[in-house]
Amino acid sequence: MYIIYAVLSVVIIFFDQVTKEWAQTSLQGASPIKIIDNFLQMNYITNKGASFGILQGKFTLFVIATIVILIAILFIFIMNRNISKAGRISLLFIFSGAIGNFIDRIRFRYVIDFIDVNFGSLYDFPIFNIADCFVVVGTFLLLILILTNKFENRKNYGKYTINIK
Repeated sequence: MYIIYAVLSVVIIFFDQVTKEWAQTSLQGASPIKIIDNFLQMNYITNKGASFGILQGKFTLFVIATIVILIAILFIFIMNRNISKAGRISLLFIFSGAIGNFIDRIRFRYVIDFIDVNFGSLYDFPIFNIADCFVVVGTFLLLILILTNKFENRKNYGKYTINIK
């Protein structure tokens, strides 16, 4: 079963890297490409910070934090046999997105962002990439699973909880 998760992770990372390569070759130094007027455009930027551009220039911190998080996710993923399929998918999304951005950070010392969403004149959302999407979706899914007690496979029998292996 781990093979399927590994393949899915590689596909996500590959998709992220291909889209960033496209952004770098097609958008860098060019005008943004409008997809949906006043809402979605492709716009190349480099980000030396974390998500949404916070903590600019903290390269060493990001490298160390990413390595720690990746090791922790792998440890949880492999050692806890009770994680539900949805729980594994949430961890896989976070892991794969983190790897995608980590590759950029090691190669370039910055992350390539290019998806630019605006809500008309109301709000200009920070520019992001595919890896960011997977990290955010994985994190929200993980949060929902934890809050609804569905991260692990458990059966409740009155006052007793049985872990299913």
